[in-house]
Amino acid sequence: MSSKKEDRKLNKSEQQQQQQQNPKETNQLQTSKAKKKQRRLRQEQQIEKLTSKIPYGISATLNLHKAIEITKEKVKRIAKECRRLNIKFLDREFDVSELDSCLYNQHSENHSAINDSKRVNKLFKEPKFYADGVSPGDVQQGWFGDCWFLSAISTCTNIPGIIETICVERDEQVGDGDWVSTVVDSQLFVKTDIEKNTSDIAVAKCKDPNETWLSLLEKAYAKIHGDYESIEGGFVSEALEDLTGGVASSFETSEILDIDRLWKEDFLNVNKSVLLGCARSGLGTVSGLVDGHAYSILGSAEYQGTRLVKVRNPWGNTEWTGAWSDGSELWTPESMAALNHRFGDDGIFWISYEDFLDYFNLYYRCRIFDSRWNVYSTWINYNVRPKSDGKFILNLSKKADVIIVLQQPDSRYFHKGPAYLYQLAFRVFEKGSSTYLIRSPYTKTFYPWGRNINLEIELEAGTYEIIPRINAIPNPDVKNDKKSDDTTKDETNTDETKTEETQTEEYGNQNSESTATTTQPTIESEFILRVMVSVLKHMKDHFLFLKIKKS
Repeated sequence: MSSKKEDRKLNKSEQQQQQQQNPKETNQLQTSKAKKKQRRLRQEQQIEKLTSKIPYGISATLNLHKAIEITKEKVKRIAKECRRLNIKFLDREFDVSELDSCLYNQHSENHSAINDSKRVNKLFKEPKFYADGVSPGDVQQGWFGDCWFLSAISTCTNIPGIIETICVERDEQVGDGDWVSTVVDSQLFVKTDIEKNTSDIAVAKCKDPNETWLSLLEKAYAKIHGDYESIEGGFVSEALEDLTGGVASSFETSEILDIDRLWKEDFLNVNKSVLLGCARSGLGTVSGLVDGHAYSILGSAEYQGTRLVKVRNPWGNTEWTGAWSDGSELWTPESMAALNHRFGDDGIFWISYEDFLDYFNLYYRCRIFDSRWNVYSTWINYNVRPKSDGKFILNLSKKADVIIVLQQPDSRYFHKGPAYLYQLAFRVFEKGSSTYLIRSPYTKTFYPWGRNINLEIELEAGTYEIIPRINAIPNPDVKNDKKSDDTTKDETNTDETKTEETQTEEYGNQNSESTATTTQPTIESEFILRVMVSVLKHMKDHFLFLKIKKS
């Protein structure tokens, strides 16, 4: 004990001697640290002030605020110019009067029954962006196969303010709407019958015949991805993630280990900490449930010992016909009043939790956030190869709930998808340890090449290393002239063919650089790591600071 005290005394005396020898350098260092701390606190205060008005459910980041301000300014500038010239706004970047360029990718061989476009004021008698707020019942799918996106919109309407935040600014007099840094005009696709002299809206529309927000929001989403074909077919989870900035996951209901835990953690928290969706795929159309179709989960309830799930079909009709469906003998005046339910072919129905798990084989979950969470992210170029070639350092000054997400670019931006399909994984190590603390989940799921992989964990204060690993196979929908798909697939390992020991070896020693040892080609691509850290607002002097870097 005495030797340790003496060592501490010596260290202190050495520090004092150094300070006496270099007082100028010491003062400069202290001043620099103080300035960094002040700058950091100012940034946090600015973020807190700017994001305080963002509604719950939207990932409140400084970038979101900047995007909103840029969008508002853009709309005002366009509206001013249109009034000066006395003409309606025409979006030259996404002019739907040029049918093929906005309907389909230029390489597509598809043909469409859509043959015209018209302005909103020619399609709606008394057009209004919002007629009476937003609700799940507003959403009605149009001609396009984007039920996954519309189901997500229907789900988001359950939380006040989400849709209103996405739909940033508009000027209905000149005919523009604006969402997520994208401006669109008021032209919409229609199917025109020349003989009958009628035009039917081909895009998604609201139940109210004069409400326009849904049609224009769908158009903005199509514009962001290049054309309407690019948003046909998808996962509800990814659309929820796009609309809220949350963290999405997809599961097969048959893979759930503890259904009681799932009910308590997710279904009883729907529209609170999570947004949910579901789908039926490859099982056929049974009891009114459509195969290959996505649905919204609007709520849940326990009534007299029965667990029930409230679901909606984005078509606005065609419902479940089994137990607890509309007209079922299980309904009583008391249960209808307790669950606030009315019969009608509006696409909304209740189904027991047990039947839900049996009849819907795909389940989507989006974890949503508010301003109590700090979000950190960084893009990297990463070499896809058997062993990891980089890591991220995570420093936590306090115990915290942490969500880690490894994500790849959205394949919708590529015709037929990217050249390679990537399977993402990562492990978290305590610094200096050779045994991983936790790894990203892996299941033999329906879509192993998903857009992201994530996990949620409570971590103690300390330093952690996040080590990604990315597997790749050539995309069978994209021609690869260099090497046949079969040859490359044989050389590319996947988790399904590996033992636990092999996987551990391929992560390598996280304290040293890894090198490729097989003939697998090295592929460079771009990925993003996002980390969400919970922060209690009253702990202003104890903010959690996170540093992420590639080693």
